[in-house]
Parts: sequence; C-alpha cells; structure tokens
Amino acid sequence: MKIRAGFVSNSSSASFVIVGFEVDASDSKEVVKKIFDLSDEDIMEKMKNSFYGEKPEDIEDPDQIKEFCDELLYDLKDEKKNFDWLYGEGSVPDGKMIVGKLLSYIRSDDYGDNIDGTSEFTIEELATTIQELKTKMESTEPTKVYTGSMCC
Repeated sequence: MKIRAGFVSNSSSASFVIVGFEVDASDSKEVVKKIFDLSDEDIMEKMKNSFYGEKPEDIEDPDQIKEFCDELLYDLKDEKKNFDWLYGEGSVPDGKMIVGKLLSYIRSDDYGDNIDGTSEFTIEELATTIQELKTKMESTEPTKVYTGSMCC
C-alpha cells in the first residue's frame, strides 16, 4: 500500500504577476464602457444580439447586465491584447478587479509552463500602457505590482 505524504488537491490554482491598479469589481459595466469607449446603448445592443436577447427581461436585470459585461470584458480583451484584468478568489482583494498588464499567469495543471508564453516590453512601454488605462478609467489608484495565486 502506498501512502501519500504530500498535499493532494482536486482544485486548480494559478499563480500570477500583474502590474496595474484596482477598480471596483461590481462595476464591470463601467469598466467595459471606459476601456472600450462604449455607450450604454452599445452594450445593450450587444446584449440584445447575444443569447441574453432571447429573454427581453434579462436586458433590464442588473445582475444579468453585470454577468454580460463580465463576459464582454473577457471577449473584448481577447480582441485588444493591450491590457489584462484579474478578479476572483485568492490574492485579488475582495470586491476588486485588477486592471493592468499581466506579466505571468501559470496554472497548476500547466506544470510550470507560462500559458501566455513569453512577452517582452520595456518598463517605459509598461508604464505608458498602465497610464493610458488609468486615464481611460479616470483612476487615481496607485499603480502596483500584484503577485499571488487564485482558484481557476
């Protein structure tokens, strides 16, 4: 009989390094509007053209709008790779979202492979990207380097 002496877990986790600033995670609609220069009408139109549009009452439900904007933020980020965001359980402060530039994100099931590959940019380029995001977000939050782990 074999006995496992180490830690065993069925859950996945990820380690990250991101340079950025905190915003209120409950307000993903405002994040989407500011970063992507969208109006309320633009967001509602996108929502109507998605599966949320199948139930007109969902378009008026604040919880459904937030859920849609969370998904939209993820989808639009893939179109514009100039920023990243993290929120959820773990090292991200409760109720906050970190908007910035992800330097590393490694999931436990990647066995040490950086899933985003290698990226290279100067500190000046990084600072410019963060400042552009802060300007769009109208943020006065300090820029920080966040490191930690989270469930995924």
